[in-house]
Amino acid sequence: MAPVTRTIRTGVVDQFDDARGLGTLLDDDGRRYGFHCTAIADGTRRIEVGARVTFVLAAGHLGRVEARQIMQPTG
Repeated sequence: MAPVTRTIRTGVVDQFDDARGLGTLLDDDGRRYGFHCTAIADGTRRIEVGARVTFVLAAGHLGRVEARQIMQPTG
């Protein structure tokens, strides 16, 4: 399991269920991290599968590591 860190990581949205607000990201090292729509930084609570993103890791529910502060880079 990857350590919880404030290091900005990059990856791609692997899955996202609009109805449940749950998804997974695949980081550039091939590791998967879950996230909830409230972790999307722009407040939209929606994100497209395949979108390139940056994120940080944080302790989530039940001791799992999850993605937070998910942002789509501009430019």
